[in-house]
Amino acid sequence: MALPWSRGDMEKQKFVETSEGDVAIRTKLADFDGDINVNVESNSVNTGGLVGKPSGTNGDFTTAYAAATQFTCSSLPTGTSSITNKDIVSVAQINSSGVVVKTFFRDDETITCSGTDPTTVTVAGATFGATDSFVVYTNIERIQDKINVSQIGGDDVAAANTARTTATKVLATQPIDASGNVLGMTAANTARTTSTLVTPVQLVDAGGKVGDNVAVYGEVYASPHDFAAAYTSSTTVTITGAPFTVDDSACYVMKIDYKPSGGSWVALRNANNGVSITASAGVITVSGAGTPFASGDTYRVMIGYQRKAFDSTLDVNKSVEQSPLNQQYVADSLLDTTNIAAATNYYPSSTGMSMDGYKNMSLSGKFIDADGTMTLTVEAMNDEDTTNGDWVQVYGYDTKNNVVATSWTVTNGTLTFAVDFDNLNYSYYRIKMVNDGATNTGIIKMRRSAL
Repeated sequence: MALPWSRGDMEKQKFVETSEGDVAIRTKLADFDGDINVNVESNSVNTGGLVGKPSGTNGDFTTAYAAATQFTCSSLPTGTSSITNKDIVSVAQINSSGVVVKTFFRDDETITCSGTDPTTVTVAGATFGATDSFVVYTNIERIQDKINVSQIGGDDVAAANTARTTATKVLATQPIDASGNVLGMTAANTARTTSTLVTPVQLVDAGGKVGDNVAVYGEVYASPHDFAAAYTSSTTVTITGAPFTVDDSACYVMKIDYKPSGGSWVALRNANNGVSITASAGVITVSGAGTPFASGDTYRVMIGYQRKAFDSTLDVNKSVEQSPLNQQYVADSLLDTTNIAAATNYYPSSTGMSMDGYKNMSLSGKFIDADGTMTLTVEAMNDEDTTNGDWVQVYGYDTKNNVVATSWTVTNGTLTFAVDFDNLNYSYYRIKMVNDGATNTGIIKMRRSAL
């Protein structure tokens, strides 16, 4: 079947301009010669903008019946002073039973708007009832939509200002309007009840510093740990005990927190809200804050100075090792007496001594015997049962004679000894001395070290 129009006619008649200046597509059907508008205006099809609903619902602003062809839009969000006909995408008319009676589109109906909050909207040809309600879709951009909590955690989250228990889950949000203001919130320092809406905010001053923070210069020194701060006058505080000269030429006073006797803490920040804090010869002076100080105040002063680990003389950062290995040692006197009765003796006891925490052990001393023999040996073990376990005699390096040996003996004479047990990798050890006479002198000194 031949088409009733040519290809040239199709191309020339494809697009047409509407009375409102919008672009529409013209189409022809086999037995129909007319125009069908296919709306391609991006603003008109955007339903992600602000939405008006009746009072008591979760709309961005409130709609209400005004007349047979009119309704009002009130309580507009901050940054939106009025609604214009170019802002409206569509209007849904809903009767008292909740049924949508009709939906009016801007492209099909004549919609006019007048007034600022409230804005009166007139829909030509409409028949509104006094009990009708209205849902208005606009293309006014919503800067930050409300967060759907179910998309985040899936659990019910309570409003942040409700009464709560330890089981209450809350989610901090910050809705912002088109002007960058927090939506529907009151100033954080106003009197409030459980119905007051509040939101966490992040204040940034003209200097780019956030909220309660202050600019940090070098490293922070603070009272009372690094120095003492005391009242001098209603505008001055004296600093003593600082490891540097408290003067503007050497440091920077960042902040003073003070608490009047029986009062609450108050913060003064340098170069914030007209406050200036200067230092000279250990005295800090505050200007631009009235006369804040009084005798009996408590002070917390923060001062920026060079890093605590920095050595300005050598131009290096200091590194300190706490409890270095070369300082981890202990010296013990195991025996220093005379006339020791004939017996097998153990030092410091028959159950020995732990080597935990140490690597090396050395012995030095002297035996003097006038009526018999004195023999020294060293025994070690890893058995935790030091009473019934098997003690084993071990070798040591005789540094006096430059030999490795397991025992040192003297008979009716004098013996001096110096024995080194490097890397004595046993849990327990004991010194054993056997003497068969009673006229003698025994001296045994020991040193254990971690390095």
